[in-house]
Amino acid sequence: MIFWRQFFWKIITALGSFYVVVPAALGFLLMNLMLGVKLLGGIGVIAAIAILIRLVYFKERPKKRPTTSLLRKIDASSFPSIHAARGFFFAMVLTRYYQDAYVGLVLFILAILIAFSRYRLHHHDSIDLIGGAILGIAVSYLV
Repeated sequence: MIFWRQFFWKIITALGSFYVVVPAALGFLLMNLMLGVKLLGGIGVIAAIAILIRLVYFKERPKKRPTTSLLRKIDASSFPSIHAARGFFFAMVLTRYYQDAYVGLVLFILAILIAFSRYRLHHHDSIDLIGGAILGIAVSYLV
């Protein structure tokens, strides 16, 4: 049973990964140029801001990672959660685009699940997730 629970959270966390959100944004780009540009731009802005924060403020992850190089140190820092930021960013942008309460509800539940999966898998603390959610929501207003 534990295996299936862990597997479920890994699938949920993957929904906030670079390898899922970039292809999704490219798909939206094919359907609607402006929406796709907003999504791709937001993904880039979130990454840039999170990297700058992690360069200035290093916060160890609950599951420690090696910090043998600058790139590894950025990856080993947990604040803010980029997965949570991307989840809430997509939820905000797509909810405003579709103007549908049910779509918004589903997207925000998914964003919360993505954030919670990061906690369950011991990649982030709650403050990292809150910081990521705030970052994602803030960037949604910038793009």
